[in-house]
Amino acid sequence: MNSNVLLPVFVDQVLRLGVNGYGFLLTVMGIGSLAGALLVAAKIRKKPSLRTIFISSLIIAGLTVSVFFIHSYFLTTIAIAGIGFFNIIFMNTVNTTLQLTSSDEYRGRTMSVYTLALVGTTPIGNLFAGSFTQKFGSSVGFLMCGLTCGILIMAIISLSRFLEKKQSAQ
Repeated sequence: MNSNVLLPVFVDQVLRLGVNGYGFLLTVMGIGSLAGALLVAAKIRKKPSLRTIFISSLIIAGLTVSVFFIHSYFLTTIAIAGIGFFNIIFMNTVNTTLQLTSSDEYRGRTMSVYTLALVGTTPIGNLFAGSFTQKFGSSVGFLMCGLTCGILIMAIISLSRFLEKKQSAQ
């Protein structure tokens, strides 16, 4: 979620649109986020699934990588709206899962660790994204953030499956 670092530079260097183009892309991301929030609110009647978390995060990674290949304002708006949409689905599903599965006495601690992971690591991610953007350009910044996200998610999915197999074998 390094849009605040990557997007302004991308709009300026790649799309060459300036502040109005940047403002419109932020609006599009907000519309995608609103649509994602409405979908989650309408659909979740039962316990959220890990599948939704993994799929939405992989789609975010894929859309972030796709921005590397995009040089069209129209296609960028679609990708950015998708990122906003799936970011909200991911964050709401993770938040709901943590709150529903943690016991009452540990819920506050669980949510503080979640907040640390979500918000507290942002400066590290921004440094990573900003470094690649400064050295190689904003398109490469999107590529590296998407690839890193995708690789880490695949590692988490693999570890999760390994632990499930190990647990079911016992």
